[in-house]
Amino acid sequence: MQGAIAAGLAMKVIVTFETSLLEDFHDVMKIVSDNDFEIDIPLHAYAPSAQIIFEPFINLGFIKMGKVKKEKIYFKNEGK
Repeated sequence: MQGAIAAGLAMKVIVTFETSLLEDFHDVMKIVSDNDFEIDIPLHAYAPSAQIIFEPFINLGFIKMGKVKKEKIYFKNEGK
């Protein structure tokens, strides 16, 4: 922490987080000024998870009753 900063100036804050557990973590960083102004900034660290992308509407056309219809549907994982 570099100490107090003058009004209108900015301070860059870098938050780093390391863990050996694969789960979600939540915390809060509290900013407090001299004149009792307070603000809570939520911090979240999420475990890696899949993010499956696919076409939400799939049109297989007309299919006769009792018949089998095969089509390829592509899924893409853009998660980690």
